[in-house]
Amino acid sequence: MTKIAIVGPGAVGSVLAAILQETRRHELLLCARRPLPSLRVKTIVGESHFSPRVVTSPADATAMDWVLVTTKAYDSAGAAQWLPPLVNACTRVAIIQNGVEHLERFEPYLPRTSLVPVMVDCPAERTDAGVVQRGQAKLVVPAGPAGEEFCRLFDHPAASVSQTADLKTALWRKL
Repeated sequence: MTKIAIVGPGAVGSVLAAILQETRRHELLLCARRPLPSLRVKTIVGESHFSPRVVTSPADATAMDWVLVTTKAYDSAGAAQWLPPLVNACTRVAIIQNGVEHLERFEPYLPRTSLVPVMVDCPAERTDAGVVQRGQAKLVVPAGPAGEEFCRLFDHPAASVSQTADLKTALWRKL
């Protein structure tokens, strides 16, 4: 089982958690500001209601295979506080944020070789009933071994994950 932490389980992070949970191939950890007893996520293919492991303090986190940072770009420094306990020499960190300077935002905290910038287009919103995905999540990563690893995490019709040789153009097109 691949151990995956999601830092920032808001609307996008919750949709990705539900998609990863439904593959039944991952052990999930959600890193949140407050406890979440359960998640209810309506993806484009059905509803997912589950109780992932949630920690509210970096002191309670342990090293993972992958860390998915799904916070807003302006909260990168806050997200980075979670990285020391979550990351070891083999951990990959996927930066799943809007914008074009993914690597530059996280280079102060980790070596570039462990970072995987991700273009994300995931129409989702929080509602009183949970999180609702409004359209397929589209994730694009740089071509190469890390990109291939990232693509293998997701095997679900609610997400389209692909690689590109020109991520910068993909990021600018999305903006």
